Amino acid sequence: MRNVLSVGFVSPLLVPKSRKAVDCLIHYTPSANIMKSYSPLKIFEYMAAGKPILAPKQPWIEEILKDGETALLFDENSPEDLAEKVRLLRIRKDFAQQLGRNALRASSNYTYIERARRLLEILQR
Repeated sequence: MRNVLSVGFVSPLLVPKSRKAVDCLIHYTPSANIMKSYSPLKIFEYMAAGKPILAPKQPWIEEILKDGETALLFDENSPEDLAEKVRLLRIRKDFAQQLGRNALRASSNYTYIERARRLLEILQR
């Protein structure tokens, strides 16, 4: 695809600017070995960026992102599925923007303050 840019390491100082410049954010974590169930902050950062998110269909990701609502989830073993989701976002810009807005709204459920509030609520019971 001509309009897809894949970059390597980006200096942490440039990450916020880079996130603002892209049309969508793609997260990929293989579901094998120790990565089988882990929750990176990257998903929460992507949600807070308000951009459409593409991520693999994995149980721990599906606990956070809702396919077709806050992100598009793809088959991690199918580059064709990922490419189709990228094409969909390019064609349906209104849908892409809605995904980004929904993810931004949902990100408020995953802040440190919200997590602490929930923990205190559980401990007080």
